Amino acid sequence: MIEDWRWAHTQFDPLPIDGSDPDRVPMTRLLVEALTAFVTSPGIVSAMTIEADKAIIERGDVACDPRTFDVADHYDAAGRTLQGAGTARGRSLLDRLRR
Repeated sequence: MIEDWRWAHTQFDPLPIDGSDPDRVPMTRLLVEALTAFVTSPGIVSAMTIEADKAIIERGDVACDPRTFDVADHYDAAGRTLQGAGTARGRSLLDRLRR
């Protein structure tokens, strides 16, 4: 379970997410990686539940070593990489689609 996964997307987060601090990667990235593993590597993630204040990711039945496990090793993004926080923008998704 990931509590308060949306910290980077709220007005209450006082720290910048504009890419100036590379160690501040929003938890949203982990959720996207888990979702991608869920659809491309059956058995790694068996279920996901996303709520406003928490995300629940259920482990699948594939054996793995928790000391070395990295979800990024278990998804196929079809040649694409998932980017870091990047530059914060004030435009909504709909604004981007209209361009």
